[in-house]
Amino acid sequence: MILLALLGAVTAPTPPSITFQDLNAACISGINGNEQQMQECTSVIKAHARALEPEGGSEESTCMSVPQVSSDEIIWSYIDWAGAHDYPKDADAGPSVLTALLDAYPCGWVEI
Repeated sequence: MILLALLGAVTAPTPPSITFQDLNAACISGINGNEQQMQECTSVIKAHARALEPEGGSEESTCMSVPQVSSDEIIWSYIDWAGAHDYPKDADAGPSVLTALLDAYPCGWVEI
């Protein structure tokens, strides 16, 4: 499933462009109660997460189990990863989102 997405076998819309620093600022501000910033954080992360979905819906996984996670868990997976890794602040956030999600959910996930 993930390999197909990484090889470009997906037709997801292009996620919005935002820097790593700006996405982290939006997510932290959102966690602290700013609803507009949380919406921005969520929409960017979910847009990049959709890029990992194979075309045509879910594919069979070779993993024993694929976790079911909430939207909040997906967001927190990114925030935790971002806090633990040194990533260029002015770089596009997209690769960091994909790396964080693949690190947290190497077998993919089902959003609940």
